[in-house]
Amino acid sequence: QEQEQQQQQSYNDKEEKKGFHEEQLTGSSLALRDTEATGDGDEQSDEDESWQDDAADFPFDHCPEDLPGLYDHHSVACRVLAEKPELYHNFKHKRTSLGSTLAPCIKPGIDTPGCVFFNTLGLVAADAECYEVFRELFDEVLLTRTLRVDPRRARHHNDSSYFKLTNTPLDPSGKFVLKVRVACARSLSGFRMPPSCSSEERLAVEELIVKNLTSLSASEGSKWVGEYHRALGDG
Repeated sequence: QEQEQQQQQSYNDKEEKKGFHEEQLTGSSLALRDTEATGDGDEQSDEDESWQDDAADFPFDHCPEDLPGLYDHHSVACRVLAEKPELYHNFKHKRTSLGSTLAPCIKPGIDTPGCVFFNTLGLVAADAECYEVFRELFDEVLLTRTLRVDPRRARHHNDSSYFKLTNTPLDPSGKFVLKVRVACARSLSGFRMPPSCSSEERLAVEELIVKNLTSLSASEGSKWVGEYHRALGDG
């Protein structure tokens, strides 16, 4: 009987959420119909278009004195900034040692209002130091995704010891595992990340990686012999 009550309660909760979303959508449709009926649609459209243009023009390399209006923005970062505008004013003139500002970090969330039913983070790191320089903002946003781990206390543990790798076959019979692929990606210290990285920095990263890969290929008896081919349009 207790199990039946729990199932019924779960069903009621789902129906309540469903009714809430339907009510929101219905309300939006009615509001749109009223706007069309009163002939105020063009004026409202002009206002929305103007506001969107302002948001899409958020600078890439510096923060303006005032934060743009975050009306109808649904990313986590925009919600945090709307609730705590002092974070923006505390960080707007700060830079990392590589020259990154807060602007490229919050630009994705400001340029793209997002959807009310799916909240993206709306925040990226322009370089590794952003996590420290703009820590209060990043912690607030990351807390919404790491509910069981407080980023203010968590520490990343790095273990790159290849001695812990094993040659043990995953599927000795060969009946189930057809292929194994391992993809590794990481950022290089001393360079800004893609949200803030310049063309010159990208070329420098390429040059550094190619130099080291070539040194592996040139080693006597190396099994990493190969050639590097640049993608069309690079450089």
